[in-house]
Amino acid sequence: MVGSVRAVRLQVATPYLRPRTKTNMATLEIDYQPKQASDHCTAHITLEPKSIDKDATLSVVCEVEVKDSRAVNDSRVLFTKSFRTTSATMEVEMPARFDHAYSYAGQQINVVIKVKLVVNDALIFDSKAEDVMPEQALQKPTITRTAKELADPKDAFSLARSFGAISPTAKIKAAVLLVAGLALISVMMIAGIRFQSTSSDDDEGGPLGAAITGSLATGAGIWYLLRKQLRSYMTFEQHPNMRIDKDRFYTVGDLVRGQARIPLSNARLRVVGYNMEKGQYQRGSGSQTRTVSFSNPVNGVMLYDETVDHIPVRTQIADSFPGHLMFDDMFRQLYPPQLVGSKHGLATHWEVQLILDDLLDQEVIGDSHSLRYEDFLDG
Repeated sequence: MVGSVRAVRLQVATPYLRPRTKTNMATLEIDYQPKQASDHCTAHITLEPKSIDKDATLSVVCEVEVKDSRAVNDSRVLFTKSFRTTSATMEVEMPARFDHAYSYAGQQINVVIKVKLVVNDALIFDSKAEDVMPEQALQKPTITRTAKELADPKDAFSLARSFGAISPTAKIKAAVLLVAGLALISVMMIAGIRFQSTSSDDDEGGPLGAAITGSLATGAGIWYLLRKQLRSYMTFEQHPNMRIDKDRFYTVGDLVRGQARIPLSNARLRVVGYNMEKGQYQRGSGSQTRTVSFSNPVNGVMLYDETVDHIPVRTQIADSFPGHLMFDDMFRQLYPPQLVGSKHGLATHWEVQLILDDLLDQEVIGDSHSLRYEDFLDG
């Protein structure tokens, strides 16, 4: 690829307000030579007479495209340059690559780097052209392992055993949460059934549908808080100010700290890494239209996996898990984080999981700021 030239030609019709008028064309061609000493390329622009002596903007954007018929996409601007068109043919210099941006083809999202030209030559319909920037993808190995099992292992536990393992104060909090949640859900369902019988609402679901939706949301919130109390049989947290380096050896004690108020048996500790595809789409109709956010784990790697028969009460968890681990496989196989806002893009997670047979599992999701972007690019 050294010294090669990659040309991208964009031709987009520029409509007039009068539909029978002949269409003009704006053309954009990019000479792309990424292996040369300069990290820049040249955009060659060809314009129709009506687009000369006008204000124009050349921009490069990173767009997250959700693979759904009712997708909610998002984008961020990587580069923009405003100029005045002075002739029918022009050259505009622009970067060939962009910091913390790359193209990606995934299961539920695509990330595309696009170049766009807009010429302000009409009252409403300006001349526009766009296409995909070439050579923006990262080369990563194909991973066949299922990432969902690594990111979210099945948590088989005994509710009675978990309840018995927590402190008296936590037991009271859990009982109050359970009773209050059931009472609130009962009130919402009774009200929904009563108002449904007298309602003339034509919206999908009506009062009963709203009551069911509210009950499900309340139940999910109560369960989240209840699980938090049931996990209080031990402490389990990440070391503060943690930094993950590609070539460093780590012990379990370097990553997490914690101890249990009861002895633990058959405890399995894993350190895993994975990418997370994030996006949004819409569901429902009318006043019931809602935006759904998703996070789908992909490209999982196992970094550490050890099981011990017994962990004594009130001892540091890390003392029971010997050996070292490195994060080099994560940096080599996974993609670096690339987010557009907080709801779109590709995230990179690492986490420490303590998996137990009869108690709720523990997990610590590592701070993404502990990862150095450039470490994913080495090699």
